[in-house]
Amino acid sequence: MKRMVHNIAVVGAGVIGMSCALEMARRGARVTIFDPEPAGFGTSWAAAGMIAPAFEAAGGAARHPRLLDLCLESGRLWPQFVADLKSDTRIDTGLVSRPTLVATITDDDRAAMDGLMAALLKKSVPFDLLTAAEMVAIDPSLSPDIASGIALPTDMQVDNRRLVLALRAALVKYEVEFIARRIRDHSADRAMLARFDATVWSRGHVETGLQATVRGQAFSVAPYAGAPRHVVRRGAHYIVPKRDRLVIGATSEPGELSTTTDARSIARLRQEISELVPSLANQPELEQWVGFRPSTSDHAPILGQTSDHDFVATGHYRNGILLAPVTAKVIADAVLDGTSSDLADAFSTKRFAAGPA
Repeated sequence: MKRMVHNIAVVGAGVIGMSCALEMARRGARVTIFDPEPAGFGTSWAAAGMIAPAFEAAGGAARHPRLLDLCLESGRLWPQFVADLKSDTRIDTGLVSRPTLVATITDDDRAAMDGLMAALLKKSVPFDLLTAAEMVAIDPSLSPDIASGIALPTDMQVDNRRLVLALRAALVKYEVEFIARRIRDHSADRAMLARFDATVWSRGHVETGLQATVRGQAFSVAPYAGAPRHVVRRGAHYIVPKRDRLVIGATSEPGELSTTTDARSIARLRQEISELVPSLANQPELEQWVGFRPSTSDHAPILGQTSDHDFVATGHYRNGILLAPVTAKVIADAVLDGTSSDLADAFSTKRFAAGPA
């Protein structure tokens, strides 16, 4: 049954919040976004822009059992998502469908890749097992010392910073209002939120009691002759080539809240990634930065309705970019139409009924 909802508040202006706001505005709702910071210039600006549904199969038993399904569905939506943005704004978001390469060097790397392949086979997700020579033939920047690898044709990338700019421009087109204000909760901001039919809480960290924050450090270098042309991954580390930079990341530091990069961590990251691509070892840095990933105990987002007037879209961990299209659809369906699906329901707060881990 279609809900009579016309005036919606979205709390949080990252890629998730902006994508939800845009989908609802396109469907005719009047939307206001609240965030004390400029839209999209937080964690979304610091991201690497990977759209990596297949790689998320490597998560293991601790992951939500349907996270891969959600990731694959969102990956399927991405080409139309960026096509609609370009139609609205004429901004090219830099979507690149070149396969991601996963490389191994150590026995631990190989064991992790074997687990990834087993998960992909179980879900019938395509991949290509490659020798070291085949990997280097695909991308000559790779070290001849790598042991083996796989190519993931489902995994893509987008320029996250161009994406932020495109979303901002599209929201302006659809007359979404931006208010530079921090909204904490209904009790603290009752008067402000009372005029809205519904509120979507899409801050990176919503006080659900079900989340934790994981800090990540990364850096970038300028494009150079002989640089990688593909996204290259080794465990949690990655190289993501953009038109104007190569993004190298990332550390994973649960509970660490410092906004300052640590020289030793960045040096260690550079050393480990240079084992894959030796030419990166001495490239001068353009930037260093810190980003914060809101996580849950099963590393999956929290989506859907939590009260008569409240909806959440948060806890996307390292998949905020990847999951933006499907999250926008799930939230717009729930808020505007009062509808859901089995897949969407699997990511509600009900899965934590036994209490947060």
